[in-house]
Amino acid sequence: YYTCIHSDITRFLKSIKFAVKYLEKQKIDDIKFLDVGCGVGQKLYLVSEIFDIAADGIELRKAYIDNFPYTSHISKVFHINAFDFNKYHKYDIIYFYCPIRDYNKQKELERLIANKAKSGALIIGFDSHFFVKCVNGEYDLELKNLGIKPLNRNLEIWIKNKIC
Repeated sequence: YYTCIHSDITRFLKSIKFAVKYLEKQKIDDIKFLDVGCGVGQKLYLVSEIFDIAADGIELRKAYIDNFPYTSHISKVFHINAFDFNKYHKYDIIYFYCPIRDYNKQKELERLIANKAKSGALIIGFDSHFFVKCVNGEYDLELKNLGIKPLNRNLEIWIKNKIC
């Protein structure tokens, strides 16, 4: 697992803005956001404060959670391994930025998230391994079988559908 790494905040906010607008057009009330590998919680804070939506995180390192510098009344952090988390289906937006160094483990986690996400959920995976084929213009059969298709290639947003 990585120590805390930071993704581009501008890119992140553009993706979240697009995702929230898309879900609002779909008449989704009470949008729920999940950051897989949330680190110290900066993105949870931004999502809850700027977009006023429920923002939860998963973090394996207890030290990050214990020293959480950001506070928000609508954010929750689960101290759990992302592979053991069993609530992916409760979220409308699932975000990650390569929380695992090992290529195959990261790919396995992305596959798990794709499998467990609910229909209509948006998956934002910056620099992902599993979803990268969509960005490169290919369409992986396994992604199709999991009901995943690109919604916005530039912002690296995928949507989970029952049927692609």
